[in-house]
Amino acid sequence: MPAPAQRKPLPSRRLSEKSHHISIPSPDISHKGLRSKRTQPSDPEAWESLPRLDSQRHAGPEFSFDLLPEARAIRVNIPSGPEVSVRLCHQWALECEELSSPYDVQKIVSGGHTVELPYEFLLPCLCIEASYLQEDTVRRKKCPFQSWPEAYGSDFWKSVHFTDYSQHTQMVMALTLRCPLKLEAALCQRQDCHTLCKDLPNATARESDGWYVLEKVDLHPQLCFKFSFGNSSHVECPHQTGSLTSWNVSMDTQAQQLILHFSSRMHATFSAAWSRPGLGQDTLVPPVYTVSQARGSSPVTLDLIIPFLRPGRCVLVRKPTLTLHTEPWHLLPW
Repeated sequence: MPAPAQRKPLPSRRLSEKSHHISIPSPDISHKGLRSKRTQPSDPEAWESLPRLDSQRHAGPEFSFDLLPEARAIRVNIPSGPEVSVRLCHQWALECEELSSPYDVQKIVSGGHTVELPYEFLLPCLCIEASYLQEDTVRRKKCPFQSWPEAYGSDFWKSVHFTDYSQHTQMVMALTLRCPLKLEAALCQRQDCHTLCKDLPNATARESDGWYVLEKVDLHPQLCFKFSFGNSSHVECPHQTGSLTSWNVSMDTQAQQLILHFSSRMHATFSAAWSRPGLGQDTLVPPVYTVSQARGSSPVTLDLIIPFLRPGRCVLVRKPTLTLHTEPWHLLPW
């Protein structure tokens, strides 16, 4: 457990009431068209209660549309009649916000003609808004992509801005979304960059105002956040440097013994065992050797002495991730 003095307060983040843009002291992740999760509905079902203005009694211009995925555009068809102004926007509660530049365009279309509006990402909150030029307050809006599975795929996750603030024994990720959706996050572990990230039990992140926090976690590049919404998920691994890793191990030999030198930012228990190479951690060769330090000053430096086995074996090193039941192993070839 880290001492209270080791913890640093998270960077502050505020939401401008005028522009609704994020302001984070360092690094700066303000983006036009991005909105803080602070204004999201607290209830996951609240998204379904957002107004579907195409069914309102207030009549606006009639129009139809066609999605052009290959062109990443929406073709809006205006029937015969007066000129109409059309645009794309992101629906947030009662306000439909303009898209990021250069997609924040508003085009004038004559009756009986069509226009193509480009979009950056196909999102569930993407809407088409049309209004008469002489009656700017009378608008018709269609938000048809709320029920489209494609709107919750790769485009959605590409539109999310992730900022890592992990430090000491905290994994922290700040999110900026373009749609008012409530995401879930949990901890997962990757064996390497080409494998799936395996869910870890009892490791759900705590969320507040767009910040996702996991306390008392062993910072390691193989430990990642898995964000999910419905059947869609995305893995984001904190961009940690070696200086942020909470523990390290090196090895040395002496006579017929292998000596593992552990250094840790906190008090912890380390375990190691021999294994057969290429067969994973299920082929551990007993016994398992353990060393621990629960008290005293930190950082902690410990040595673990392991008798040699015959050549062609590897040693697996384990340190518990503090509040989790799963204990990741790290392979040291010998």
